[in-house]
Amino acid sequence: MLFSILIVSGSARPSIREFAFFVSTKGSDSKKGTKEEPFRNLSKALETVVSVPGNSSITIYFRDGTYMLSNTASINNTTLTKGKQLTLTSYGNEKVFLTGGSNVNSSDFQKVTDGAILRKIPTTSRNNVYALDLGRYASNDISLHKNGYGQPRKPSPIELFINEDPASLARWPKDSTISIVSVVPAAEISGGEKAAFTTGAILPTRWESPSHIWIAGALTKNWAFDNLPVLSLEPKKNLVRLSDKAKYKIVKAPDKRRQQFGDSRTLGSFFFYNVTEELTRNREYVMDPQSKKLYVYLDSESDLEKCSISTLATPLIEISNTEAIRIKGLNFGLGRSSAIKISRSSNILIENCTFKNFGLLAIDAANCMKLKVQTSTIMNTGSGAIVMSGGNRKTLQPSENYIENCVITNFSRLYRSYSPAINIQGVGITVKNNDISVAPGQAIIFQGNDHVISYNNISDVCQEFGDVGAIYTGRDPSSTGTMIIHNLFGKIQNEASPLVTAIYIDDGSGGFSIANNIFLESGTTKSNGFGAIHINGGSHTNIDNNVFLNCRKAFSYKAWTDKKWKQTFITNKENLARITQTVDIRSKIFQKKYPHLQNFFALSSSKKRENYVDGNYFYNVGKIDNSPGYIIHNSITTQGNSDFSPKRQRALQEDDVPAEVKQSKSWKNIEFDKIGAKFTDI
Repeated sequence: MLFSILIVSGSARPSIREFAFFVSTKGSDSKKGTKEEPFRNLSKALETVVSVPGNSSITIYFRDGTYMLSNTASINNTTLTKGKQLTLTSYGNEKVFLTGGSNVNSSDFQKVTDGAILRKIPTTSRNNVYALDLGRYASNDISLHKNGYGQPRKPSPIELFINEDPASLARWPKDSTISIVSVVPAAEISGGEKAAFTTGAILPTRWESPSHIWIAGALTKNWAFDNLPVLSLEPKKNLVRLSDKAKYKIVKAPDKRRQQFGDSRTLGSFFFYNVTEELTRNREYVMDPQSKKLYVYLDSESDLEKCSISTLATPLIEISNTEAIRIKGLNFGLGRSSAIKISRSSNILIENCTFKNFGLLAIDAANCMKLKVQTSTIMNTGSGAIVMSGGNRKTLQPSENYIENCVITNFSRLYRSYSPAINIQGVGITVKNNDISVAPGQAIIFQGNDHVISYNNISDVCQEFGDVGAIYTGRDPSSTGTMIIHNLFGKIQNEASPLVTAIYIDDGSGGFSIANNIFLESGTTKSNGFGAIHINGGSHTNIDNNVFLNCRKAFSYKAWTDKKWKQTFITNKENLARITQTVDIRSKIFQKKYPHLQNFFALSSSKKRENYVDGNYFYNVGKIDNSPGYIIHNSITTQGNSDFSPKRQRALQEDDVPAEVKQSKSWKNIEFDKIGAKFTDI
């Protein structure tokens, strides 16, 4: 039975009828879906939406409670035919949680009595380790799997959460890593492709079997995190053999000379994890895929009342080939995949939602138009927070997509490298007024054209890797026209590598505007390395009216020869196709919109590869520029109180800024009070 309110508009317009359905944890799918007789499941409400007539506005209200989704709730052009509008929201101010996981009954945990397991667990830990049979929660797919750089982004393994925080797989060493001393040649390894190496630490002899043990770390590149399964261990030789391979060859830890040239101190280092013998710390656990059991160490038995696990390996909600949907005021928590997946859809609004504890993303959106994500909080995701694409790159039609006023933190727990908070592709996406913090790698990666990245507060990212930037793009000169303006970058640096920067324009890309930003304690802390802005080979970026505070170096640039330019973009078939087939930079629309791409292929007559810097202010900056890649005008440099530094437990405030900085023209061009997210309900 359908319940509606008829809204009569002007005579020239068809009438719009409003329909409301209710879902409650106390409801039943055999009921009518009214407030008095609510449905039990979202899937039933969506089935009912199909029979609603056209020109209708439909609202599905959730009553207070937690809703476990055992399957993805799908919304498509069958569910929502043209002319219908759909809203998913909480009723009033009631708290609603949609989850792809299960709360675990404390009675399902048992003290370990199995002698074989007890023998592995350290004597001092045995009274604190509990076993959970996962079979009753998940019938299969208990195993861990690769989630390193260049690997397919699969749903995470089942994870344990305690008091809504991710628990940790038991590891060794606990708070550090060990180095790879030498890599055994492939010819000496059975199977050829599988790596073996010796370590700089004495391997524990008490580990009985490596059958469930994995390693993780920066095994191959400065900027790549990998994890791989262990095949065997030979403690007497400090030898580790692996049963799988990474995308690139495993390397040994760099010596001091290589570190001086930019190799990260974390390169060629790793730790072991999922080690039963290392269950010694509160809220550590291990997974045993053979017995389908989980073992957890707890200091307090009361934590057994607070445990949950992620189980659903597909998105909670999937939207495809449809339009006119609003998702408001809902809390999404727990899932091995993403919370919401959207494809080929338009006029979608997601607002005032929270997303927490997902194995992949909060929102995965592809080929969408007029999609807006705003005033939401995202945390503890495994592979980034939001991926979004839309618009037409060949015609430069903008997508009109927005990511605005969101708080995003701790967003790359599992896929630690190249898992930014925001990854945008396409044309005309606005990323505005977001707070982004706490990550081993990048905050924002962009490809495509004419994006606007503005008024964001980005801090404490790029904490673990080298050759990375908080905002990053590269290897595609056709991706141009983006503006990076009015952002605050706070402490974008780490001690492991000097190759860290706030804005990284990589591999020949250019044609951007970087203006009215604040760079605080960003770039290298060493005498060598990247500045707060680093450009690798690219040109025609304008850098105007920025303020640099307490940076060791403002700019850095790596010059490319014409030979390298030709090898990268003219003779390299993959890169050539990117700029002449995916889009065509020779087309009239590209040539008119981006004049710097004219004569791109005529190296002998092309303009110099230079970037233009004007009206910037430098306070306590050691070095402005170290290359001919920049043409600098109208800069002001001041050396002031060397002790100036805002307190790191909070964001930069205007009162922190020295008076001489605030008197500068560059500072007056910065709309400091408009930077960052503007809501506090986190």
